[in-house]
Amino acid sequence: MKNINEYFNNMRADIDRMNICKIAKVVKFYPETNKADVLPLPSSDNAMVLNVPVAHIRSQGFFIYTPLKAGDKVVLLFADYDTDSILFDVDDVATERAHDVSDCVCIGGLTLFNEQLKVKDKEALCVQSIDGTSSVVVKDSGIEVESKDIKIKGSNIAIEGSKIDILGNITLNSLATYKGSEIAVKGDSTSDGAVIK
Repeated sequence: MKNINEYFNNMRADIDRMNICKIAKVVKFYPETNKADVLPLPSSDNAMVLNVPVAHIRSQGFFIYTPLKAGDKVVLLFADYDTDSILFDVDDVATERAHDVSDCVCIGGLTLFNEQLKVKDKEALCVQSIDGTSSVVVKDSGIEVESKDIKIKGSNIAIEGSKIDILGNITLNSLATYKGSEIAVKGDSTSDGAVIK
């Protein structure tokens, strides 16, 4: 009976020490490697964990990047097994460790109970700055892009629509054409040497 009690006590102690999921605070974020140094909370009971992989939405050809900042709250998930080899793209487990603090993955974007987000549209897909001043809102009726300054870069840009409304002033810093012919504006020279006024 003593051995059975000891067995279950040891098993309970192992379970109590098992890492499964913790909330942590970002200490430093490394965008080039997409890793972070984090401090599990409460900080008085935990030590900092270094170079934790950060999970973003990504695939082989695309990703959505969100820059973590020091102080951001994140969720740490601890793997059932050693992840060292797998994170080097090797389909193998190097050791028998399980739920170890060194085998965690960081998931960012935790909103605390005392925080509120200024979501641009609660019924749409929103990508926005935390204060809402810059946003891309995708909804059934269309897409809205809003910001103080918007820059579109490309070697060829095509805008197609049955109706295109441009509200506000337009500044052109290079040649403009209409149906293959250059558009003349005020200040341009004419073929006879005059200046358009």
